[in-house]
Amino acid sequence: MYITLWVKSLLTATTIPSIFSQPIHTMILVLWVNIVKSGILHLLLLLIGEGNVMMSLLMLLIKTPCSNSKQGAYFDLYQEVFILFHNASLRHSCSFLVCVRYVVERMDSDLWEKVLNPENEFRRQLIDQVVSTALPESKSPEQVSAAVKAFMTADLPHELIELLEKIVLQNSAFSGNFNLQNLLILTAIKADPSRVMDYINRLDNFDGPAVGEVAVEAQLYEEAFAIFKKFNLNVQAVNVLLDNLRTIDRAVEFAFRVEEDAVWSQVAKAQLREGLVSDAIESFIRADDSTHFLEVIKAAEDADVYHDLVKYLLMVRQKTKEPKVDSELIYAYAKIDRLGEIEEFILMPNVANLPNVGDRLYDEKLYEAAKIIFAFISNWAKLAVTLVKLQQFQGAVDAARKANSSKTWKEVCFACVDAEEFRLAQICGLNVIIQVTSFSSLYFSI
Repeated sequence: MYITLWVKSLLTATTIPSIFSQPIHTMILVLWVNIVKSGILHLLLLLIGEGNVMMSLLMLLIKTPCSNSKQGAYFDLYQEVFILFHNASLRHSCSFLVCVRYVVERMDSDLWEKVLNPENEFRRQLIDQVVSTALPESKSPEQVSAAVKAFMTADLPHELIELLEKIVLQNSAFSGNFNLQNLLILTAIKADPSRVMDYINRLDNFDGPAVGEVAVEAQLYEEAFAIFKKFNLNVQAVNVLLDNLRTIDRAVEFAFRVEEDAVWSQVAKAQLREGLVSDAIESFIRADDSTHFLEVIKAAEDADVYHDLVKYLLMVRQKTKEPKVDSELIYAYAKIDRLGEIEEFILMPNVANLPNVGDRLYDEKLYEAAKIIFAFISNWAKLAVTLVKLQQFQGAVDAARKANSSKTWKEVCFACVDAEEFRLAQICGLNVIIQVTSFSSLYFSI
């Protein structure tokens, strides 16, 4: 009777004189270890009651901090008692939520490591209590951080997702926590990709650019697109559609929706790579992007889409003064037989290389356009031979007279003979003779 009362009073003691605190605490802990290991815990519970046992043990552990080196010698014994009691209480169907709360409140990595050890047969029950009650009811960021770190250290990604869902997705004090939202999505990307899209739709306070890039690396392209779109990172979003999902149609639809120049520019470049030249030109115009005019010119000429090229070059020359642009615009006008626009254009200030353009038009048998250029730059010799090609022999003779070159007179003369324009051929022949006579006189005078 007296022994029972003594044990009861000793085990349930919550106040101990400080002068004896360390040795008495040690003695109590040793007694606890022996009781739990002996398998008579159920007798003790009947003797003094489950609540008293639980509270006395936790009071003993909590009231004696183990932060300094002198007291730290007893910490391993505290943890041994706690874990033994926790497991023993489970075997006897006792509530151990208070034990779980102690683990959360203690914030000790070594203690977390022990209770989350795979060899602990009650680890699942402890995790369930942490996830369902102990951590969600906590208001301490430090406690949450310690628990999350412990789950990560123990390599429990699925359990970590359960935990983070409880404290982030439900209405807790940490629902809007930036770091926890990031961790939830990143853990799901690694361990359970099927959940990622739901998290993206439900969460708002996470690092969109960084998480989106991680999703791309994990080949979760739809999720990455959703993240970039959610954070209005529209260029990154359209790049996912173009480079990863390879769907130009969706990219065009997205570009129409956001109407951003940079987005249209990305779409245009992709269309150009795929040989969709007309579509690419339209997109470049929407993007107001003149930076790729060399590639566009080459592609348009290869695809023979000069009507589209004219529209593009008109946009480009509003932004830049390039001889290549103005020269190609004249050539494009010639290719679609818009001679009136050529005449108007060369009368306006421009930086086109007109001699080269004229030669190119002549070489490609675009004689009407070449005639306009040669006449404008007063290249009478080239104009004369161009008019011959157009069978405008009277004009050719007039141009040859202005050129006043024996070579030109001969070319026009032979062309007139071939065309049976003998009167004009006679005029050309007389001028050839005059040119030769003049040259001979000059030679002999020297």
